[in-house]
This record gives sequence, C-alpha cells and structure tokens, in this order.
Amino acid sequence: MRAIIIITAIAAVLAVPAHAQQTSFTDSTGRYSGSAIRHGNAISFTNSSGQFSGSAITHGNKTDYYDARGRYQGTATRPAAAKR
Repeated sequence: MRAIIIITAIAAVLAVPAHAQQTSFTDSTGRYSGSAIRHGNAISFTNSSGQFSGSAITHGNKTDYYDARGRYQGTATRPAAAKR
C-alpha cells in the first residue's frame, strides 16, 4: 500500500509544470509526510523531518530513482505518446 502511495505521489510531482518548485505530501490522516522539490529535470525528496530521503532524475520518458545515499534504486518509463 505504501509503495502505491509513493508511486502516486511521484507521478503527481512529475505532472506538475516546471515553474512549480515544491509539492507537499500528507498521509491518509492529513498529517504532513514530506515534500518534493523540482530542480529542472531532477526532483529531491524530503521526509516529514525535513531530511533528504532521495531523488529522481528524468531524461526523456525515463526517470531514475536514487536513495538518500545516492544509490540507484530503479527506473520508471512512461509509455510513448500514441501516434495519430
């Protein structure tokens, strides 16, 4: 369940226009659980204590995720746009 919430939160951040700088997240009870800050094609994530908890870097339709120590955690790929 937590993974679904995190994936949904990341998707929401990626959908925000580039001029938006920070997005805050809350848990199911409405309590603050962290934030994401966009820096061009990179996003930094912080936890509810304000500590850095990871990052994501997007190149084209591929986003790579890293933990707080900079270790690669995985990749998400968006499907290519449908051709008309």
